[in-house]
Amino acid sequence: MGRPENRIPDANTPVGRLAQSLRTARANAGLTYTQLARRAGYSRATLQRAASGKRVPHPEVVRAYAVACDINPGLVMGLWHQAQKEQVRRASGAHSSDAPRLNMARDEADLGAVLAGLHERAGAPSLRVMQRRTELSTGTERLSRSTLHRIIRRRLIPQTRERMEAYLVACDLAPHKRPAWLEAWRRVRATTENERDRRRRSERDRAQEVDALIAGPRSEEKARRLMRKAGLAPTEKFPGSRLPWGARCVKCGKWGRFRFAQVVLGEAGCVVCRAAHLGSPEPPEAAQHQPVPLG
Repeated sequence: MGRPENRIPDANTPVGRLAQSLRTARANAGLTYTQLARRAGYSRATLQRAASGKRVPHPEVVRAYAVACDINPGLVMGLWHQAQKEQVRRASGAHSSDAPRLNMARDEADLGAVLAGLHERAGAPSLRVMQRRTELSTGTERLSRSTLHRIIRRRLIPQTRERMEAYLVACDLAPHKRPAWLEAWRRVRATTENERDRRRRSERDRAQEVDALIAGPRSEEKARRLMRKAGLAPTEKFPGSRLPWGARCVKCGKWGRFRFAQVVLGEAGCVVCRAAHLGSPEPPEAAQHQPVPLG
């Protein structure tokens, strides 16, 4: 039977249990790795790595290993799915337990968590398998492996209903379960768009308030006076409240470009002086840019 195999690093992990199952199957079949390689159609080294317990092997290697040992592949493929799920979970640094219930998903962060959890519960299929599913499904948008990877890692939310449905196909979700997922996607998208509209309206309203401060004659003189109150001395002609304006910090002499509206609202200022504040023992609020006093 050759030399004894190296010890499995951790037999209590999913990949360790898979490796032990493969070794037991080979031992019961009375095969050397050379004999197993001839039966399985893979090299001796590949089969040894599959049973090493150091990493999750390719599913086709596991399947061929089981068939060559005359056991039902389903017995070891269940262990492979568990090992694959654990590997994905560790790589992403996230757990499906972090995700809320589907009907409780309210924003893109929630939706990203439940989509990642769906991939785990589907057995953590490989990106290649998921892409192939979208290619073989009639009328389904094809998803690339890079897109699937970003969704699984919570870095991307499907932007269209067609792309969301394609992801559900890629996870092999039963058709009768898809409407609930599509409704959750629709609800989150509506909430996200409403919030973006609210922010845009708020920014527009605040910009109009700033414009009102310098309206009328001598608008540039008024703008320069407000900039100096913020500790910035303009070095260029006033370009308007929403365009970058060259100015020098009166405290440290650092030159930069600042949008007048953001300076007045306390959203911009000298980054050098702010960094110095952050490194000082002053309270956190002292390190923030302050709105310009308008009195």
